[in-house]
Amino acid sequence: MADELGLPEGLVPYLGAALKRYRDPLAKLLENGVGKVRVDDWERTLGAALCCDPWIRPFAHQRFGCTNAHVVECLP
Repeated sequence: MADELGLPEGLVPYLGAALKRYRDPLAKLLENGVGKVRVDDWERTLGAALCCDPWIRPFAHQRFGCTNAHVVECLP
């Protein structure tokens, strides 16, 4: 994922931290849609979560647009 976002190596730990921080909404999406998760739903949720992180947002914006922040509640 870091490669797809074009993250510099120094920001990879921030990506890991963001994914851990938003584990619950991402896991909930997978649990609720076992075998039937739509790619656009997954990308919208993942993108919204990554767009909440100030270090990852510029890179996530290029990939996801960062227009769906309402999909997940941004955590402090």
